[in-house]
Amino acid sequence: MILAAGGLAVFALVAAHYLSPISRRLAANEDVELVLLNKDRPMLFVYHPFSRTLNAVRLPARAARSGSAYQRASEVLRLFSGGAQAPRSGPAYIEVSAAGGPDMDAFEGLVNTWRARPAQLAGAVRCLLALKKNEATNLSAHELALLALELSRLNSSNFIKEDLNKARSGEPAAPLLSFTAEGGESPPRPDPRPGPAIVRLEVLNASGRKD
Repeated sequence: MILAAGGLAVFALVAAHYLSPISRRLAANEDVELVLLNKDRPMLFVYHPFSRTLNAVRLPARAARSGSAYQRASEVLRLFSGGAQAPRSGPAYIEVSAAGGPDMDAFEGLVNTWRARPAQLAGAVRCLLALKKNEATNLSAHELALLALELSRLNSSNFIKEDLNKARSGEPAAPLLSFTAEGGESPPRPDPRPGPAIVRLEVLNASGRKD
């Protein structure tokens, strides 16, 4: 019975991993978008597995006006992809009830210090469990664990923070621009400045390793 239970657990884990669009994107080194919905200041996270960097874009409240959580998250992705449709797998979102929006300082402090103070992870686990209990996310428990493991590899130097609070109401934000680097592509960043100008940034690789 123990072997059967273990086999079923392994099968369930493999099935969850295979069916998860998040795990497939991570395995393919494709960008993963996560919308944090908050009535004051929603945020868009774009994680780049290839370079292990994270764009954290703080949005104006009007970026996610009304509707269900799924509809608001879809609207955010549509606006910040230049009007394109949301991914076929649907937007990944987390609803945050904290006043003023997500606390980025606390989040950066956690990823910077958890290795020296592993007891802090207990609070993060309780937060993830509360998200599922309160149905505040459309991510599965498996996907939450995957993203938590990915983000645990980062520190504050991997964050690229933007504040688009000055974006004009009723107009789509500029799409995420691609910055090219020698030997490959580096993570895109949103450009809040108006105008059709195309920005190209060349990054010279001096690490001694390709890409």
